Amino acid sequence: PDNKRVYNWLGSFTEAPPSVVFATSEGRPYRVRLCDGKTLWAGPDFAGELGEAPGFSTGGLAMGPNGLAYVTSNVGNGSFAYIKSSFGADARGRLSAYNVSTGQLVWRQEQTMPANNAPSVGSLDG
Repeated sequence: PDNKRVYNWLGSFTEAPPSVVFATSEGRPYRVRLCDGKTLWAGPDFAGELGEAPGFSTGGLAMGPNGLAYVTSNVGNGSFAYIKSSFGADARGRLSAYNVSTGQLVWRQEQTMPANNAPSVGSLDG
């Protein structure tokens, strides 16, 4: 997707139409149709649409049972020299939720620690 690196491919398959949802190492999610590889939607480009530089993350994407895709990413300075500090004490992570049907950002939460693992999705009883 747009020559971006996919560090840890944690894709999730979806229906109607059959497709796969995944995120780049910068935390930008994509939904791609399986029959022809057409991009159905791409999440916001941090440097272009959001006006901030992306960071590098070894995280990924996890689908929830509620029609949302959860994506981890880090805030960065846009260069791969930043990779080292993406794992350091000053790194900030985020968890974002996207509507799987439309690709629309539903919510985003900033974290005080880097997000370098895929999110875990499930319900907590109690």
